[in-house]
Amino acid sequence: MGSIIITDSILEIRSIYIYNDRNFWFFMGEEGYDQFCISKERIKDQVDLIPNQLRCDVIFWKDRPISIRLPKFVTLKVIHTVDKKEFGDRCVGEWKSVILQTGAIIKVPYFIRVGDTIKINTKERTYESRCRVRS
Repeated sequence: MGSIIITDSILEIRSIYIYNDRNFWFFMGEEGYDQFCISKERIKDQVDLIPNQLRCDVIFWKDRPISIRLPKFVTLKVIHTVDKKEFGDRCVGEWKSVILQTGAIIKVPYFIRVGDTIKINTKERTYESRCRVRS
């Protein structure tokens, strides 16, 4: 499994997200440790699914970073519950909104609580499962 894919003028480099300054998201290539940035405007629909140190592919066109390809799933921690339920939170088939550590707002089953780590489908922006945290 290589970390670099080249197709004509398109290049994908396996990278690690390192930080942002609110306007640009900075990544470092896994091989060579080159750093590059992508404007928020280019990846605005994905920024709230990018936790620190996420491994993803940065897509270049004519030597310029133009986009990113997130992994199919990311795991993120629930930091706040948006919707409240008056009569408990274990109703089967009901959903509520939560805010994740990256600021993303996702619908999850009512049994999910603040502090839980959940698996998110990045293409659909949907809840997949609750993750077990090893202690």
